[in-house]
Amino acid sequence: MSDTYIPIDCNFIRLTKRAVLVNVDGDEHWVPRSCIHGGDECRLRDLLYDDEVTLRIFQWLVERDGLK
Repeated sequence: MSDTYIPIDCNFIRLTKRAVLVNVDGDEHWVPRSCIHGGDECRLRDLLYDDEVTLRIFQWLVERDGLK
């Protein structure tokens, strides 16, 4: 697995203790918070429903879940 991050433009939907639900091009995806760059992860608490945000997510997860 790669530790490289890929920036993904998305809309924030919901936050839980372990994951964030985002909308990418009309599809909803759960992203584990542990797979988001620390600098982006700490900003999640300040987001409101449907806010546009760019999150840096591990490349392997982006490829596996088709987030591009």
